[in-house]
Parts: sequence; C-alpha cells; structure tokens
Amino acid sequence: MSTITKLINTNSHDYNLRKTVEELLELAEVLIKKVNKKGGPKEPLDEKVIEEIGDVSIRIEVLKEIFGQKAVQDRITYKLGQFEEYIKENKYIGSI
Repeated sequence: MSTITKLINTNSHDYNLRKTVEELLELAEVLIKKVNKKGGPKEPLDEKVIEEIGDVSIRIEVLKEIFGQKAVQDRITYKLGQFEEYIKENKYIGSI
C-alpha cells in the first residue's frame, strides 16, 4: 500500500481537503513574500518555496486519488490544449 493510499485511508475526507487548503495557503504565503520582499533580508529562500511546493504536491496526489486520476489528467490535457491554442493564435501574449 502506497503512502498516498495510507493517507487517504487514515484521514477523513474533510481532513484531506482541509490539509490541502492549509498547504496551498502556506505556498501562497511564501510566494507572495518572495515577490513583496524581493531583495530584502526577509525574502524567503528558494528552499522554503521548494519545501512548500513539495508539501502541496503530496496533497495534490492525495486529491487526485480521491477525485480520480483520469479525470484530473483529462482536465490537464484539455487545459494544455487551450494554452496551445492561445499561443498559436497569439492570444495573451506575454502571459497565459
């Protein structure tokens, strides 16, 4: 049994959702500090960003198992296709 499966089986559905939100908020906080405090002594180190990305990635894997790997992959494929169209049609030049 994988660690992801153990997390799903050990924790309640609501806990898994709340924990994902918590990790997402921690990533959001470190990213906004990275921008707002850029170049200053309180700018978070890249290692802190990497730590939070890792924590979020684990929780996303839990959610993918809960809500369906295929459904998530289908959405990713669809969205990347949209981005490709935007690029091809020169929409949103500079940012997508």
